[in-house]
Amino acid sequence: MASYGSAYLVEVPCSLKGWTKRPPTFQARIRAHVASWATPSRRVAQLWQRGGPSWETFQVKDTDQGAVVWEVRVRRFFPWEEGLPGPEQWLLIAHQVLTGEVKYFLSNAPRDTPLTKVLEVAFSRHHIERLFEEAKGQVGLDHFEVRKYQPLMRHLVLSMVSLLFLVRPLPRVAPQNSVELR
Repeated sequence: MASYGSAYLVEVPCSLKGWTKRPPTFQARIRAHVASWATPSRRVAQLWQRGGPSWETFQVKDTDQGAVVWEVRVRRFFPWEEGLPGPEQWLLIAHQVLTGEVKYFLSNAPRDTPLTKVLEVAFSRHHIERLFEEAKGQVGLDHFEVRKYQPLMRHLVLSMVSLLFLVRPLPRVAPQNSVELR
């Protein structure tokens, strides 16, 4: 995955392949190859079937039904990129305690990033989707059909500024001409 200098955290499918330890590679005539004696890449769903890092428990959020608790395993990971190991990244496997749902996340965050911060970003998707739904419903984000880039950008900027105005709480100010009753 190309990051273009930005840190990212993405949910990935369970079929993503890679290695937990960088496999040895060698340069052949035309391109590099993973050594034939190296451990083959495995799907992220199969990585910890025989053990691995211990599960850490985190309360991700509170809902009306109670706390949402996830167990998380974290490991450095080298994703499979066209047959070769890609750059070293974080792989998070999150298991929802009550429902059994499993999610996989990949991130290029620095090594010293706290796990709590990474999880906060991973589980903030709901808030972002809700903002887009609000923008579509309240300020007409999806009501503009164009054929050129500049008018589209103008519409997007105006829609987002309008949404910001609607969701930002404004301080209550007393009117200037108010009369105090005694």
